[in-house]
Amino acid sequence: MIACLSLARLILAVQQWEFLAGLPGASPLYLATMGLIWAWAGGIAVFGLWRRKSWAPYFTRRAALIYTANLWLERLLLQPRLTLPDGSGTALPPFWVFSGGLNIFLLVFIFWVFSRMKTKVYYGEST
Repeated sequence: MIACLSLARLILAVQQWEFLAGLPGASPLYLATMGLIWAWAGGIAVFGLWRRKSWAPYFTRRAALIYTANLWLERLLLQPRLTLPDGSGTALPPFWVFSGGLNIFLLVFIFWVFSRMKTKVYYGEST
C-alpha cells in the first residue's frame, strides 16, 4: 500500500508541478523524490516478501522504521500547525494522537509477524 501511495505521490507531483511550486512548504522536487524513493523501497519489499527471499523480513522491518521516521519528520517540519482560537499560539492537529497510536500499533504488528517462528521458517531465517 505504501509503495502504491508513494507512486501516486510521484505521479501527482510531476503532473501538478507548477501548482505545487506556487505553494509554501515542500518543493515539488522533494515530493517527487520521496515518492520515487518509497515506491522503489516498497517495490523491493513486496518483491522480496512475495518471492520468499531471506533478506525480505529484515529489509521490511528497517524500511518500516525509516518510513515512520520520515513520515513524522515531514509532519513536524512541513505540515502547518493550527492557530489557537484565542490567537495565543499554535497547536498540533488533533488527529496526530490517533495517527501516532496507529503508527506504533502497525510497527509492533510488523515486528511481531516477522518474529514468529513460522514466519522465520517460511523465509529461511531459522531452521
